[in-house]
Amino acid sequence: MKILVVGYDTRHVVSSGWRAGYEMYAIDAFCDVDLRRFSKGFLKFQEKPNEKDLLRIIKSFSVKFDAVVLNSGFERYRIPLKCLNDPEETRLLFTDKFKSNLVMESLGIPVPKVWENQPECEALLKPRYGGGGSGIRIVHPHDDIESSDNYFFQEITRGKPISVSFISDGSDFVIASINEILVGERKLNQKNPFGYCGNVTPFLKADVDEIKRICEILVDNFCFFGSNGIDLIVNEKGIFVLEVNPRFQGSLDTIELSTEENLFEHHVRAFEGDLREFRNRRFASKGIYFADKTSIVCGDLFHPFIADIPEVGEIIEEGRPVATALGVGRSREEAISMMWRKVGKIKESLKSL
Repeated sequence: MKILVVGYDTRHVVSSGWRAGYEMYAIDAFCDVDLRRFSKGFLKFQEKPNEKDLLRIIKSFSVKFDAVVLNSGFERYRIPLKCLNDPEETRLLFTDKFKSNLVMESLGIPVPKVWENQPECEALLKPRYGGGGSGIRIVHPHDDIESSDNYFFQEITRGKPISVSFISDGSDFVIASINEILVGERKLNQKNPFGYCGNVTPFLKADVDEIKRICEILVDNFCFFGSNGIDLIVNEKGIFVLEVNPRFQGSLDTIELSTEENLFEHHVRAFEGDLREFRNRRFASKGIYFADKTSIVCGDLFHPFIADIPEVGEIIEEGRPVATALGVGRSREEAISMMWRKVGKIKESLKSL
């Protein structure tokens, strides 16, 4: 099968598909060194193409694709090709974070309170569409916030950020893994306090029964296919759903390293009604390292357990991701320790400009 993956960052999906034996192609904003090695063809975009331009780009491959996977930033696109994604109705609902929050609340799923207009209390200002924690900030009642359909307000819910990856065949589901989410990690130079910068798999302290209940409500009321994710907050009051991501998640790397399963293969099988159980066999960690200053890549980063690799000589602007460090171990501490050693390798490859 010839499969095209479209998204801002597709390396994790393309590499998983390649390991599963598929002929993979990619359209993304980075086209890192390792993505190029895993794909039969690729194209890098500078600015996000609209639907019409994306179709033109797809035709430029001169390849008859068997399927397309729409990933980060492109979940709402309508493509006249076979899509290995949730149905359009599901994607449109859950990529609208304000609307989906209201719908989930009506179904009895615990979610933070949201407002369309600025509330008389401290709250989060969040993009209605988007991901990775980008654009989120705390606002206060007297802040002058211009009204916009692109943003909404959400109750501040503090606690431990985690995610759940589940695989669905349209009527049933299996949980692939429960993961810790790393956000705002200053040692990774993630300066956005709400910005995504990695995962640790598994997270063992979650209320699994409550998570299964939430998944059951979602799968019973909406049509999900393949790999999907739920971002949650855990605190002393319980579990609260922040958003549902109708696509592959950044945790794919740590899930595969922890379970020794190929998530892309499970994704494809789910469309055929074939769901198989997962089991965590070890701990795995992932840390995305960001440039603290505009830098040039001076060393080859093609090493085991380093991913999203830039080219030697590439200039990375301040605040942009450089590469991803991975780690595994018999404990959370071992996995994270290995990850930090790989972060050190990434640092060594950079020279500030």
